[in-house]
Amino acid sequence: MADAGPWLRQARSDLSAAERVLVTEESSTYCQVIAKCQQVVEKCVKSIATELADRGIVSLTIGARGHGVEQFIAAIRRAPRRDHGKAVPEYVREVLERNLQEIRKVMRLAPTGLREGVLPRNTEYPFQDARGILIAPADNGSFRIEEVKQFIALARRIFKQANTLIDVTRRTPL
Repeated sequence: MADAGPWLRQARSDLSAAERVLVTEESSTYCQVIAKCQQVVEKCVKSIATELADRGIVSLTIGARGHGVEQFIAAIRRAPRRDHGKAVPEYVREVLERNLQEIRKVMRLAPTGLREGVLPRNTEYPFQDARGILIAPADNGSFRIEEVKQFIALARRIFKQANTLIDVTRRTPL
């Protein structure tokens, strides 16, 4: 039996860290904040998938390796709306669907290796800009405050829904 609680507790810690690290006037903090927001989203999706797998609603194995969440979101979206009393709560499905583009956007900022011979933009390691020049994520202009605000808002929304799901399922069966 898996437990979604540890995923969600770590997501709460990451969200708290993101909010504390942000210094609006210091763009060098933006990459750190966005990295934490990406981690919040990843861990929240994994907590939702873990909870639904534990209840037999989706068939998934959740591991700590890798940042990908697409397969979990796809399984949650494909899960039956009603199947012998087991279903993905509509609010979970809706929040994932409504935020899918933003989730994909923040997940693309998780560090990866070379993509098509280029070091892609990410929040942790030097990457190549459009001209092929290597820059650090902390460099001025690597990230914008609008992105930071967008991803903090996203992390808060996804965390709220994951927390609601886990809280509700602890009290009542789905």
